[in-house]
Amino acid sequence: MPSKIEWTQETWNPVVGCRPVSEGCENCYAKRMANRLAWMGSDKYRPVVRQDGKRIEWTGKVNLASEDKFSHLHRWRKPRVVFVCSMGDLFYEEVPIRWQQGIWEMMHCYRRHRYIVLTKRSRAMADFLCSHSGFAKDMAHVWWGFTAENQEWFDRRWDDVRGMPVANRILSCEPLLGPVVLPDDFLAFGKNIGVICGGETGPGARRLKLNWVRDVRDQCLSAGVPFFLKRLGWTKDKQVDRILDGHEHNELPWVMKG
Repeated sequence: MPSKIEWTQETWNPVVGCRPVSEGCENCYAKRMANRLAWMGSDKYRPVVRQDGKRIEWTGKVNLASEDKFSHLHRWRKPRVVFVCSMGDLFYEEVPIRWQQGIWEMMHCYRRHRYIVLTKRSRAMADFLCSHSGFAKDMAHVWWGFTAENQEWFDRRWDDVRGMPVANRILSCEPLLGPVVLPDDFLAFGKNIGVICGGETGPGARRLKLNWVRDVRDQCLSAGVPFFLKRLGWTKDKQVDRILDGHEHNELPWVMKG
């Protein structure tokens, strides 16, 4: 469906549902959205989320879209940028391997689109891609990546994925909850890797320090790595938008590569 996420045009959710794995999951927007859709009567989201008073939680279950949901890719005749599994995690341990393979095959079949796959289960993603290494490098229309909210989780997840046999990589530092120093072997990918950065919004949003964002931006710009600033969210004093030091930062590798 058409997306309000600034760096994509569409979201495609053949998997919905998740469970928290790190600090960045605390105020998950997908969890809030799933709860809203469940209250609106969506059978797709009812099994995967629950609300206790004001607290919303994933149930830990997943819901797999029926095969006809895959027809979205067929109906989109014009090439589009597609965020895969914005309402879950494709590499969540409850998602069957056969389902991951089916989604992989659909992305391989409908190559006119450009796909972004993000996960916090970096080891599972790397294992899957290494087991499909004969085809992974051929999928130059897919950006595979992970989210990292601080240095600890960047180091852990980058260690998992640095050797993946893929053409393109992406890092999402959203929500950014601490400073992140990007190593040389990450920055060396240049325009074959991109960084999305943003703060939290909504209830309970944690404060963002602008210097954390500046440091990530400056590291990317110095190395020629595309940098996209999504939302600054909450800073110390107020909620702000996408402007940092008087500029928007809109570089995306799937645009720059033509």
